[in-house]
Amino acid sequence: MLEKTSQLTIILATLWQNIILMNLSLTRALIFSILIHLIHSNCDAQENNNNIFFEVAPRSGAVLPNDASSTLLKRTFSTGFDISFGKQTFGEKGAEISSLFPAYGITTRYTKYYNEIIGSTFAIYSFINGAFLRTEKIKFGYQFGLGVSLWANHYDPIINPGNEYIGSLINAHLDIGIDCYYELSKNIDLYFKIDFIHSSNGAIRLPNRGINSLNTSIGCRYQLNRKEIPIRNDTLKRSVKEKNVLQITFAPGIRQSKKDYTAHSKHIDKHYYGFMLQALYLRQVRPFLAFGGGIDLLFSDELNRHLPSRERGFRQGLCEGAVAAIELCYGNFLIHGNLGIYLHRNVKAYTIYYERIGVRYLFGTQKNIFIGISIKAHGGSADYIEWTFGYRFLKW
Repeated sequence: MLEKTSQLTIILATLWQNIILMNLSLTRALIFSILIHLIHSNCDAQENNNNIFFEVAPRSGAVLPNDASSTLLKRTFSTGFDISFGKQTFGEKGAEISSLFPAYGITTRYTKYYNEIIGSTFAIYSFINGAFLRTEKIKFGYQFGLGVSLWANHYDPIINPGNEYIGSLINAHLDIGIDCYYELSKNIDLYFKIDFIHSSNGAIRLPNRGINSLNTSIGCRYQLNRKEIPIRNDTLKRSVKEKNVLQITFAPGIRQSKKDYTAHSKHIDKHYYGFMLQALYLRQVRPFLAFGGGIDLLFSDELNRHLPSRERGFRQGLCEGAVAAIELCYGNFLIHGNLGIYLHRNVKAYTIYYERIGVRYLFGTQKNIFIGISIKAHGGSADYIEWTFGYRFLKW
């Protein structure tokens, strides 16, 4: 069942870009979200209903300005609520035990921003909720979610020209958080969460600075037929086998350029291509956790747009960077994050550091091949959507 939700997460991530480019109506986008939810619910209905849960949580938060010039976003607050449906694992598969018994499911989210230009948004995303530590009554953990969000008040040169942050109706929705759950009774848990939320379309359609916000929520989980988790943290630690991995990754992508965008542009048809080639070393410190570092070779044709015509060329779009990496593993499903710094670049149009977050799926008899999707960003502002292909050629 964990693998089904992992595949669903990748499907949600990979389909949203095509939806943006096809310019689907709000009605069609809602139908798409509902179908995904129904398919997931039908899969769960065919499984054992032990540890199925529902969650409801009101939220409040504040928008984090992308840069010092983002005066529009200063003191912009939000309220909203989340409704979640999922399943708590309890060790039916080895990956569930080694991953400290994660929960997974679907969340529908409504957010009202107290800013007329930004307005309100609706999101639906798949999530995995993991644990750093479990006791008999308390769980300290984290959550990662990825899906789509709908923004009715997106940029329009006539109706809403002031929104330079969200340029399309449909966008990627990323949720990263930490939480604490307390078991109040056999069926009810109370929890507190702090999460970072990012929405953007990956510069596929400008303007696209993206919206970043920090949120807190206090919620309630109602769990059907709770089954106790059968293993302790100290038992898991004794079963850890550390290992090393070397891998190579290639990831192409497309974007538009802010150099082509003007306040009076109704459409920008020009797209620029780029790619990432990465060599990475990872050290597995827990069955579900790895750290490492490596080197990026990056190319972005969009960087040439910042140069005079006579100075443009392939070499001007090349950059090299060093990255630190973290990877969370749930069976075949990986959550991968990078923090990088440019070692060399010919065009200094963006910050010297960059971030990358995404999902990957391992397949093959040796689990050496992976595919996935990532968002590369500069200071929280999306640069590229990267379509990831890779191979783990050494493991020891």
